Amino acid sequence: MRRGLDWTIVRPSGLTDKRATGSWQALETSEPGTLRGTIPRADLAACMLEVLEDDATIGSALGVSS
Repeated sequence: MRRGLDWTIVRPSGLTDKRATGSWQALETSEPGTLRGTIPRADLAACMLEVLEDDATIGSALGVSS
């Protein structure tokens, strides 16, 4: 049964309490590449806000690190 919901999964590599860096790397799980080990919580929040505005991310699972 299709409910017509848009979704995006955001999977951080590892959360830290460090200061925000203002940058992050997001890879779709099917893309080649390597993420770093951690991401500050503030950078993850900023990334998630950007992802919410980007229709291209609908229906994808993203790994995120700084």
